[in-house]
Amino acid sequence: MMIVQSTPGSRVPVPSPVFPVQYAEAGATWSLSQWEAEFARIPLVIRQEFISSLIDESGDLVRFGYRVGSVDWLVTGEGRWPGFSASYGALYETGQATDLHMTSKRVAVRSDQPVTLTLVHEFGHHIDTTFHRFRGEPWAPNSALRHRAPFAATWQTVSPSIPSALYGATNVAEWIAEQWRCQIHGDGATFLQLMGGSRSAADTIRAEWVSMFPTMPAFSY
Repeated sequence: MMIVQSTPGSRVPVPSPVFPVQYAEAGATWSLSQWEAEFARIPLVIRQEFISSLIDESGDLVRFGYRVGSVDWLVTGEGRWPGFSASYGALYETGQATDLHMTSKRVAVRSDQPVTLTLVHEFGHHIDTTFHRFRGEPWAPNSALRHRAPFAATWQTVSPSIPSALYGATNVAEWIAEQWRCQIHGDGATFLQLMGGSRSAADTIRAEWVSMFPTMPAFSY
């Protein structure tokens, strides 16, 4: 386990060749090697593309990274995060709620949460929101993947049939992030449930992911 020795509650850098940590809470106890291993489940070429920096429409440098700490530190401490609630395990910041331009792309993650529930899922939000920018497209209204074919139409078709207990049933943004997580984790059963049990829908969505990212891991459902 990694224990950062510093002033309690302060922010400290966490050097890692694998896991892009913005900073962490000093004194928080968490396994950096475990988080690195979880992040490394995402194919290298995808990680390298989507954690690289780019310039947004306003000329600002945009970087992606995680900050890690206790719930109190993320709600009211030095790691405080706009909109972060004590009920959250993690929160992805889109820069602006309307998906205008990306002044920042960062994820706040509680150090006491199972990393398998948060890290890959939040990276799915990052891909949903920024795919168009990393592929050289200008910003446009509704440019996130969740607003595009085939995702938007498939969500409208299958959402009534998704089990309500699944987090991916919450809204289309969580649906995108969860289907991404399922493919990285090899969770075919949940992936099919996210498609309302429709193999036709599952085939359509899976084919789209593979067309966007040919290095996606092998997957069955």
